[in-house]
Amino acid sequence: MVYPKTWCRTLGPVVFESDNDAGGHFYATEQPEWLARDLRAMFGKGGGAFGVVKGKSGYDSDRARL
Repeated sequence: MVYPKTWCRTLGPVVFESDNDAGGHFYATEQPEWLARDLRAMFGKGGGAFGVVKGKSGYDSDRARL
């Protein structure tokens, strides 16, 4: 079930929201480029979730390298 955005916003703070023309339950495999774009926008510098962990930016030089 898809609820109106105004209802969902009453559940807590919304840090990022994106509307796309396509994609569904398997969005990650159907539109991987759009998913990557949205994740970068959400967690990147200036995004709604950037700096959500106090004292950490996600860009620290001492973070683990994979």
